[in-house]
Amino acid sequence: HAAKEQGIVIWNDIDFFYPLLKNKKIIAVTGTDGKTSSVLLIAHILRGIRKVLVGGNIGIPIASLIPKLAGLASSDVLILELSSYMLEDIKQFRCNTALITNLAEDHLDRYPSVAAYQQSKLNILNFMRGKDTFLCNLNSAPIRKKIKKNPYHTSFQMRNFSVVKTETTTSTLAQAEKAETNSRKNTLEKISDFLLLEKHSDSKTGQKNLKNTGSFFLSKTKPLFAMPLRLGLTSKVSVKQSGESGEISKKKPLFINSSTLLASLAASFLHLPAKQRRQKDFFLRRLNLFTAPAHRMQVVKTRHADIMAINDSKATTLQAVENALAFFSAQQKQHVRLILGGQDKNLDFRVLQKQLKDVKLIYLYGESAEKIKRVLVAKQALSKVRPSKSSLKTKINVCPLFADAVLLAWQDAKKTLLLRDLSNKYPEIILLSPGCASFDQFKSYEQRGEAFAAILRKAL
Repeated sequence: HAAKEQGIVIWNDIDFFYPLLKNKKIIAVTGTDGKTSSVLLIAHILRGIRKVLVGGNIGIPIASLIPKLAGLASSDVLILELSSYMLEDIKQFRCNTALITNLAEDHLDRYPSVAAYQQSKLNILNFMRGKDTFLCNLNSAPIRKKIKKNPYHTSFQMRNFSVVKTETTTSTLAQAEKAETNSRKNTLEKISDFLLLEKHSDSKTGQKNLKNTGSFFLSKTKPLFAMPLRLGLTSKVSVKQSGESGEISKKKPLFINSSTLLASLAASFLHLPAKQRRQKDFFLRRLNLFTAPAHRMQVVKTRHADIMAINDSKATTLQAVENALAFFSAQQKQHVRLILGGQDKNLDFRVLQKQLKDVKLIYLYGESAEKIKRVLVAKQALSKVRPSKSSLKTKINVCPLFADAVLLAWQDAKKTLLLRDLSNKYPEIILLSPGCASFDQFKSYEQRGEAFAAILRKAL
């Protein structure tokens, strides 16, 4: 700010190095949540078909990619994760494919308003034109509203994608087509270019069940292929080989948001040759081999098989916390011990009240702990549109230190195991999904996640 006040022009790295990048095919990914998962999944799908370089906010400086650019052919791809900080004052950066995963509230310790923060993300579209393509998430109300107010698509191409919830069980592609057609009649999804049908979470398992219900669609009328995939505590990818059905089971849970999954499929689809675009098994096999990024719904091994610890330290926004909790059914949430807290970002934790009412216990730690507790138990309206009718009844424990919160959650999980009914089939869950920055007690969210895992590995 001081430099700007003195009239000094500031260039960030994506603008400074853009003249060296501009002749390459660039997929740029931004958004409030899901950026890293999307970048890694897109890269994972494209590798082996295209040469891929990844950089940006994912922890790989763009400058470090410059010596490798000469090795990229015209069909190869540069995938960049871009933060709001990198986009807030861009001067020339242009990409071939732009993906905004979603928009929510974040970084209000930096920006004067939610609108200012979200506009910084939309700056990714500023210099796109012609055949450049923006993948627009119709499930994100802020994105829809922003695009409606400013019809960017008049200067470049726009492809819409959306996840549609359905109660319909579809076991064939024809049935999926029919369900898809019915779902479009009176909804925004009728203008989707890429669509994923998702059966509501199973009331018993809590899984987001895409098995035999999910479909990834190429166009508004014709589905590309069925997406037999199940997300959640257990996950399976079903494939067909030589006319026979086969099944490949993942050993670990696949925790990936449905919208992130679809966005990644759509972005990679746009950069694949026609042959791979038509091969259902190609996508399914890639998904089966995909490992989610560290510190994002990462399962941590503990000494007790019936205690599941999940490291979601990268969840530094409230939307990310909501997404984490959405993987669990109401019954499963009764076994969840949620660890929240860290450095305050001026976010309004009242948005979590509905999700938190079924959680077994809440552990708050760090700089923001007392403030979060006051907000969660307060009987006050969140807004005229979203009233908070009553205070949260879930027990809240406040711990100044992060390690104390983790150990208390572990001790309660062990105690519950000793006392619970043997017929109970759910694991006792310790979920670190803090909704805050880490800088009050750690150098980074990675260090916080590593501390979480280390404490639990040593716990008896």
